Amino acid sequence: MTVTGDHRQGNRNPGTPHDYGCGQQSLGTMVARMWRRTGSAGERGGIVTGWLMQIVVFVLFLGVAGHEILAPLIGSLAMEDAAKRVVRAAGDELEQGGREADAIELAEAVAERENVTIAELTIEGRDPIEIHVVITREPETWLIHKWDALLEFATPDSSATRVISP
Repeated sequence: MTVTGDHRQGNRNPGTPHDYGCGQQSLGTMVARMWRRTGSAGERGGIVTGWLMQIVVFVLFLGVAGHEILAPLIGSLAMEDAAKRVVRAAGDELEQGGREADAIELAEAVAERENVTIAELTIEGRDPIEIHVVITREPETWLIHKWDALLEFATPDSSATRVISP
């Protein structure tokens, strides 16, 4: 028995239009034959597309959940520094002999630059002078701040106190 062509790839007559190898057939013919042998895209590729969509949705969910959890925490850390800068500005103005109105105005300017809102600013006493500030910021979350029960968690606030001795 004589075998012609490459019997391992199942070629029947090498060099003919029915060659499954790299004989004389067009690219379209090869694709059509491969399509018929493997089935439609829905039969084979649907599994890959389904898993890919599940992975994309899962990664998106993780990203949104991570942002919603981390944004208030990171915001509260940044708020501590902002509160210290606001109270330091007011204290420096009073230490240099400025009026309370000027110290409040300077504290408001620093708060605006830091993108925070002063919720409370008190200047008490004469010897020593105590300055206390409470600041807040708009929530930086996408979803959590829309629920009233979680609004307090999503809205960062911070306070700082400075005592100026004569």
